[in-house]
Amino acid sequence: MKTFAFDIDGTLLKKNGEIDSDVFPMLEHENLAKNNLIFATGNNKKLIDAFLHKAKQQFGNLKSMRVYCATINGSVIYAPNGEMIYDAQMDKDLLISSIKQIYDQDKDAIILYTTTSSYIVSHPKDEKRQKIIDFVIDNESKKGMLGVPIECVRKTDEEIIKNADGIYGMAIYSSSRALLYDKLKKIYADTNYAIYEDNHYDICLVGTGTKWNALLKIVKLEKDNKNFAKQAEDIIYFGDGFNDVECLKNCKLSFARGRNLDERIVKSSKKYVDDLTEVAEKLLD
Repeated sequence: MKTFAFDIDGTLLKKNGEIDSDVFPMLEHENLAKNNLIFATGNNKKLIDAFLHKAKQQFGNLKSMRVYCATINGSVIYAPNGEMIYDAQMDKDLLISSIKQIYDQDKDAIILYTTTSSYIVSHPKDEKRQKIIDFVIDNESKKGMLGVPIECVRKTDEEIIKNADGIYGMAIYSSSRALLYDKLKKIYADTNYAIYEDNHYDICLVGTGTKWNALLKIVKLEKDNKNFAKQAEDIIYFGDGFNDVECLKNCKLSFARGRNLDERIVKSSKKYVDDLTEVAEKLLD
Protein backbone atom coordinates (compact mmCIF):
# COMPACT_ATOMS: atom_id res chain seq x y z
CA MET A 1 0.00 0.00 0.00
CA LYS A 2 1.10 3.55 -0.72
CA THR A 3 0.27 6.81 1.03
CA PHE A 4 -0.75 9.71 -1.20
CA ALA A 5 -1.13 13.35 -0.17
CA PHE A 6 -2.87 15.92 -2.37
CA ASP A 7 -3.22 19.65 -2.18
CA ILE A 8 -6.72 20.61 -3.35
CA ASP A 9 -6.98 24.16 -4.77
CA GLY A 10 -5.11 24.39 -8.06
CA THR A 11 -3.94 20.77 -7.84
CA LEU A 12 -7.25 18.91 -7.96
CA LEU A 13 -9.62 21.83 -8.45
CA LYS A 14 -9.83 24.38 -11.21
CA LYS A 15 -10.52 28.01 -10.36
CA ASN A 16 -14.25 27.51 -10.84
CA GLY A 17 -14.31 24.85 -8.11
CA GLU A 18 -14.71 21.93 -10.52
CA ILE A 19 -12.44 18.90 -10.22
CA ASP A 20 -9.89 19.08 -13.04
CA SER A 21 -10.47 16.36 -15.63
CA ASP A 22 -6.71 15.79 -15.88
CA VAL A 23 -6.73 14.25 -12.38
CA PHE A 24 -9.65 11.91 -13.14
CA PRO A 25 -7.35 8.96 -14.03
CA MET A 26 -5.95 9.06 -10.50
CA LEU A 27 -9.16 9.62 -8.56
CA GLU A 28 -11.27 7.16 -10.51
CA HIS A 29 -8.69 4.37 -10.59
CA GLU A 30 -10.11 1.26 -8.94
CA ASN A 31 -6.86 0.59 -7.07
CA LEU A 32 -6.69 4.02 -5.41
CA ALA A 33 -9.03 2.77 -2.66
CA LYS A 34 -6.43 0.17 -1.66
CA ASN A 35 -4.08 2.92 -0.54
CA ASN A 36 -3.95 5.67 2.11
CA LEU A 37 -5.03 9.22 1.42
CA ILE A 38 -4.27 12.64 2.91
CA PHE A 39 -5.72 15.94 1.72
CA ALA A 40 -3.63 18.99 2.64
CA THR A 41 -5.09 22.42 1.97
CA GLY A 42 -4.78 26.04 2.96
CA ASN A 43 -8.55 26.18 3.31
CA ASN A 44 -10.80 25.19 6.21
CA LYS A 45 -12.74 22.04 7.08
CA LYS A 46 -15.96 23.35 5.55
CA LEU A 47 -14.30 23.43 2.14
CA ILE A 48 -12.72 19.99 2.67
CA ASP A 49 -16.16 18.58 3.54
CA ALA A 50 -17.67 20.15 0.44
CA PHE A 51 -14.85 18.77 -1.69
CA LEU A 52 -15.10 15.27 -0.20
CA HIS A 53 -18.86 15.20 -0.67
CA LYS A 54 -18.48 16.17 -4.30
CA ALA A 55 -15.53 13.84 -4.93
CA LYS A 56 -17.22 10.81 -3.35
CA GLN A 57 -20.30 11.37 -5.47
CA GLN A 58 -18.16 11.57 -8.59
CA PHE A 59 -15.65 8.84 -7.70
CA GLY A 60 -17.32 5.99 -5.82
CA ASN A 61 -14.03 4.32 -4.91
CA LEU A 62 -13.28 7.19 -2.51
CA LYS A 63 -16.25 6.30 -0.29
CA SER A 64 -14.41 3.42 1.35
CA MET A 65 -11.09 5.21 1.92
CA ARG A 66 -9.70 6.41 5.24
CA VAL A 67 -8.87 10.05 4.66
CA TYR A 68 -6.80 12.36 6.85
CA CYS A 69 -7.39 16.10 6.35
CA ALA A 70 -4.75 18.73 7.12
CA THR A 71 -6.52 22.08 6.86
CA ILE A 72 -5.37 25.70 7.00
CA ASN A 73 -1.89 24.55 6.00
CA GLY A 74 -1.63 21.98 8.77
CA SER A 75 -2.83 24.23 11.59
CA VAL A 76 -5.77 21.88 12.13
CA ILE A 77 -5.70 18.13 11.43
CA TYR A 78 -8.70 15.80 11.28
CA ALA A 79 -8.62 12.02 11.63
CA PRO A 80 -10.49 9.80 9.14
CA ASN A 81 -13.46 9.67 11.54
CA GLY A 82 -13.71 13.49 11.43
CA GLU A 83 -12.25 14.03 14.92
CA MET A 84 -10.00 17.08 15.32
CA ILE A 85 -6.65 15.66 16.46
CA TYR A 86 -4.44 18.74 16.20
CA ASP A 87 -5.44 22.31 16.91
CA ALA A 88 -2.98 25.24 16.90
CA GLN A 89 -4.80 28.57 17.09
CA MET A 90 -3.15 31.93 16.52
CA ASP A 91 -2.62 34.16 19.53
CA LYS A 92 -5.40 36.73 19.09
CA ASP A 93 -3.62 39.54 20.94
CA LEU A 94 -0.56 39.07 18.74
CA LEU A 95 -2.80 38.92 15.67
CA ILE A 96 -4.52 42.19 16.57
CA SER A 97 -1.15 43.80 17.22
CA SER A 98 0.28 42.57 13.93
CA ILE A 99 -2.68 43.87 11.92
CA LYS A 100 -2.22 47.27 13.53
CA GLN A 101 1.48 47.21 12.65
CA ILE A 102 0.92 46.39 8.99
CA TYR A 103 -2.23 48.45 8.50
CA ASP A 104 -0.87 51.86 7.59
CA GLN A 105 1.13 51.18 4.45
CA ASP A 106 1.18 47.50 3.68
CA LYS A 107 -2.16 45.83 3.24
CA ASP A 108 -4.94 45.99 0.72
CA ALA A 109 -7.16 43.28 2.18
CA ILE A 110 -6.78 40.60 4.84
CA ILE A 111 -8.50 37.23 4.97
CA LEU A 112 -8.65 35.50 8.36
CA TYR A 113 -9.13 31.73 8.36
CA THR A 114 -11.06 29.86 11.05
CA THR A 115 -12.21 26.23 11.13
CA THR A 116 -15.59 27.08 9.61
CA SER A 117 -15.37 30.54 8.04
CA SER A 118 -13.08 33.03 6.40
CA TYR A 119 -13.46 36.74 7.05
CA ILE A 120 -12.28 39.56 4.83
CA VAL A 121 -11.26 42.61 6.84
CA SER A 122 -10.23 45.70 4.96
CA HIS A 123 -9.56 49.40 5.21
CA PRO A 124 -9.89 50.84 1.68
CA LYS A 125 -7.83 54.02 1.49
CA ASP A 126 -8.08 54.87 -2.19
CA GLU A 127 -9.83 53.84 -5.38
CA LYS A 128 -7.06 51.45 -6.48
CA ARG A 129 -7.13 49.55 -3.22
CA GLN A 130 -10.91 49.47 -3.21
CA LYS A 131 -10.78 47.79 -6.62
CA ILE A 132 -8.44 45.14 -5.23
CA ILE A 133 -10.78 44.53 -2.29
CA ASP A 134 -13.78 44.34 -4.59
CA PHE A 135 -11.92 41.82 -6.73
CA VAL A 136 -11.14 39.68 -3.69
CA ILE A 137 -14.75 39.80 -2.53
CA ASP A 138 -16.06 38.97 -6.01
CA ASN A 139 -13.74 36.00 -6.42
CA GLU A 140 -13.60 34.68 -2.88
CA SER A 141 -16.93 35.41 -1.25
CA LYS A 142 -19.81 35.65 -3.69
CA LYS A 143 -19.29 32.21 -5.15
CA GLY A 144 -16.49 30.83 -2.98
CA MET A 145 -14.59 27.69 -3.81
CA LEU A 146 -17.06 24.83 -4.12
CA GLY A 147 -19.81 27.25 -3.13
CA VAL A 148 -18.44 27.79 0.40
CA PRO A 149 -18.96 31.50 1.11
CA ILE A 150 -16.54 33.87 2.79
CA GLU A 151 -17.94 36.43 5.19
CA CYS A 152 -16.94 39.99 4.40
CA VAL A 153 -16.62 42.99 6.66
CA ARG A 154 -15.43 46.42 5.68
CA LYS A 155 -13.34 47.17 8.71
CA THR A 156 -10.64 45.69 10.88
CA ASP A 157 -12.63 45.17 14.05
CA GLU A 158 -10.98 43.69 17.13
CA GLU A 159 -14.32 42.21 18.15
CA ILE A 160 -14.42 40.17 14.95
CA ILE A 161 -11.10 38.60 15.91
CA LYS A 162 -11.96 38.16 19.58
CA ASN A 163 -15.33 36.55 18.83
CA ALA A 164 -14.17 34.29 16.00
CA ASP A 165 -14.19 30.55 16.69
CA GLY A 166 -10.41 30.37 16.71
CA ILE A 167 -8.17 31.84 14.01
CA TYR A 168 -5.44 29.73 12.48
CA GLY A 169 -4.07 31.81 9.66
CA MET A 170 -4.36 34.97 7.62
CA ALA A 171 -3.69 35.97 4.05
CA ILE A 172 -2.74 39.56 3.24
CA TYR A 173 -3.20 40.88 -0.29
CA SER A 174 -0.68 43.67 -0.80
CA SER A 175 0.79 45.76 -3.58
CA SER A 176 4.03 45.93 -1.54
CA ARG A 177 4.29 42.19 -0.91
CA ALA A 178 8.08 41.93 -0.53
CA LEU A 179 8.21 44.66 2.10
CA LEU A 180 5.23 43.13 3.87
CA TYR A 181 6.94 39.73 3.96
CA ASP A 182 10.02 41.23 5.66
CA LYS A 183 7.85 43.02 8.20
CA LEU A 184 5.88 39.86 8.99
CA LYS A 185 9.10 37.92 9.52
CA LYS A 186 10.12 40.47 12.14
CA ILE A 187 6.70 40.61 13.82
CA TYR A 188 6.53 36.82 14.21
CA ALA A 189 10.25 36.24 14.78
CA ASP A 190 9.70 34.87 18.30
CA THR A 191 7.04 32.38 17.23
CA ASN A 192 7.06 29.15 15.26
CA TYR A 193 4.47 30.52 12.83
CA ALA A 194 4.94 29.78 9.15
CA ILE A 195 5.13 32.73 6.75
CA TYR A 196 4.78 32.31 2.99
CA GLU A 197 5.24 34.78 0.16
CA ASP A 198 3.29 34.14 -3.04
CA ASN A 199 4.18 36.49 -5.87
CA HIS A 200 1.58 34.97 -8.19
CA TYR A 201 -1.27 36.45 -6.14
CA ASP A 202 0.71 39.29 -4.47
CA ILE A 203 -0.11 37.73 -1.14
CA CYS A 204 1.59 36.85 2.13
CA LEU A 205 0.28 34.09 4.39
CA VAL A 206 0.82 33.59 8.10
CA GLY A 207 -0.26 30.46 9.94
CA THR A 208 0.39 28.28 12.94
CA GLY A 209 1.16 25.15 10.95
CA THR A 210 2.76 23.79 7.81
CA LYS A 211 1.69 20.97 5.55
CA TRP A 212 5.02 19.21 6.10
CA ASN A 213 4.62 19.21 9.88
CA ALA A 214 1.11 17.85 9.37
CA LEU A 215 2.52 14.91 7.39
CA LEU A 216 5.04 14.28 10.17
CA LYS A 217 2.28 14.24 12.77
CA ILE A 218 0.02 11.95 10.74
CA VAL A 219 2.81 9.44 10.11
CA LYS A 220 3.54 9.38 13.84
CA LEU A 221 -0.11 8.67 14.60
CA GLU A 222 -0.04 5.76 12.13
CA LYS A 223 3.27 4.32 13.36
CA ASP A 224 1.65 0.97 14.24
CA ASN A 225 -0.07 0.69 10.87
CA LYS A 226 2.19 -1.49 8.72
CA ASN A 227 0.33 -0.37 5.59
CA PHE A 228 0.95 3.34 6.14
CA ALA A 229 4.07 5.30 5.15
CA LYS A 230 6.75 4.74 7.79
CA GLN A 231 8.12 8.24 7.43
CA ALA A 232 6.80 11.42 5.90
CA GLU A 233 9.42 11.26 3.15
CA ASP A 234 7.73 8.10 1.84
CA ILE A 235 4.44 9.90 1.15
CA ILE A 236 3.76 10.58 -2.53
CA TYR A 237 2.88 14.27 -2.70
CA PHE A 238 1.04 16.41 -5.27
CA GLY A 239 0.92 20.21 -4.98
CA ASP A 240 0.96 23.50 -6.86
CA GLY A 241 1.68 26.30 -4.37
CA PHE A 242 4.38 27.85 -2.24
CA ASN A 243 2.78 26.27 0.82
CA ASP A 244 3.50 22.89 -0.84
CA VAL A 245 7.20 23.50 -1.49
CA GLU A 246 8.47 21.89 1.73
CA CYS A 247 6.51 18.72 1.01
CA LEU A 248 7.51 18.69 -2.65
CA LYS A 249 11.18 18.98 -1.66
CA ASN A 250 11.19 16.50 1.22
CA CYS A 251 9.08 13.68 -0.18
CA LYS A 252 11.06 11.16 -2.17
CA LEU A 253 8.41 11.13 -4.88
CA SER A 254 6.55 14.37 -5.51
CA PHE A 255 4.71 15.97 -8.40
CA ALA A 256 4.11 19.64 -9.17
CA ARG A 257 0.62 19.59 -10.69
CA GLY A 258 -1.46 22.53 -11.85
CA ARG A 259 -1.81 25.29 -14.41
CA ASN A 260 0.80 28.04 -14.96
CA LEU A 261 2.96 26.99 -12.03
CA ASP A 262 5.75 29.19 -10.71
CA GLU A 263 9.14 27.86 -11.80
CA ARG A 264 10.30 27.64 -8.17
CA ILE A 265 7.45 25.27 -7.37
CA VAL A 266 8.25 23.07 -10.37
CA LYS A 267 11.93 22.94 -9.40
CA SER A 268 11.11 21.99 -5.83
CA SER A 269 9.27 18.84 -6.96
CA LYS A 270 10.78 15.62 -8.23
CA LYS A 271 8.69 15.86 -11.39
CA TYR A 272 6.22 18.19 -13.10
CA VAL A 273 3.08 16.55 -14.43
CA ASP A 274 -0.21 17.86 -15.76
CA ASP A 275 -2.33 14.93 -16.91
CA LEU A 276 -2.18 12.15 -14.27
CA THR A 277 -2.95 9.27 -16.63
CA GLU A 278 0.62 7.99 -16.81
CA VAL A 279 1.19 8.60 -13.10
CA ALA A 280 -1.90 6.56 -12.20
CA GLU A 281 -0.79 3.72 -14.45
CA LYS A 282 2.69 3.58 -12.90
CA LEU A 283 1.67 3.99 -9.26
CA LEU A 284 -1.64 2.13 -9.11
CA ASP A 285 -1.62 -0.65 -11.72
